[in-house]
Amino acid sequence: MVNEVYLHLHTINHDGVTFIDTRSERFYAKLQRRRLELTKATPDQPVDDEAVHLNVAGECPKGRVYGLRSLGRKKRRYADPGASTSQMPEMVPR
Repeated sequence: MVNEVYLHLHTINHDGVTFIDTRSERFYAKLQRRRLELTKATPDQPVDDEAVHLNVAGECPKGRVYGLRSLGRKKRRYADPGASTSQMPEMVPR
């Protein structure tokens, strides 16, 4: 869902193809690369898109996440999406 929201917010006329600027396009390419890496590393486990997005974007000083508008205002801490699920702690509100 996070990828769909990002595409909707950062493409012209919400077409999912034409990005509003090069920063948005580069960021989306990073997201896709990271998601592909995780899919290849653990093909039997689903990839958590929210954790991938947070891992790639990081949090700004105000606790928001780049590219998600009001969805990015939730202050949550995620483990590295590349870690196995047995090692990953649950989301912890700050």
